[in-house]
Amino acid sequence: MASSIMQGHQSRHTLIHKAVILGTYAIFRGKKVPEHQVYAWCCYVRGRDGEDISQFISKVEFELDPSFPQPVITVTQPPFAIHEVGWGQFPINIKLYFADSSCKPVETVKDLVLFDDMNPTTKRPIVTEDYNEIVFVDPNIYMMRMLSKVTADKPVQ
Repeated sequence: MASSIMQGHQSRHTLIHKAVILGTYAIFRGKKVPEHQVYAWCCYVRGRDGEDISQFISKVEFELDPSFPQPVITVTQPPFAIHEVGWGQFPINIKLYFADSSCKPVETVKDLVLFDDMNPTTKRPIVTEDYNEIVFVDPNIYMMRMLSKVTADKPVQ
């Protein structure tokens, strides 16, 4: 997701750029756990430099592999993150919904990376993050207020 564009109703020629980070981290749990639960992992959406994205993002939907008991998980408050255990890597479909429901949701994909190909049983966490930018084009007054209220957020744990 290099950029996404939302059309608003109010001002003209106003562009507001908001950065979001899509990330995953995974930890090898050891060889003494069931083979289908060898990795503990998290997928998250956060603001850059601690920015509180909940001012303009109302919820995040994570679509996992269909083999999960609950393959679609919706998170409606920060931190926008899910925690799971598993054994395989797969793409996670992520849908961002906005505070102004007239803005269409943005869909993107984040690959879940569980291990380093050179050392799949490392005890070191595997972290991957992608910088993404959402571009709001001529947002309406409500969304303009939401975008300007952004403050520091708590880190994902």
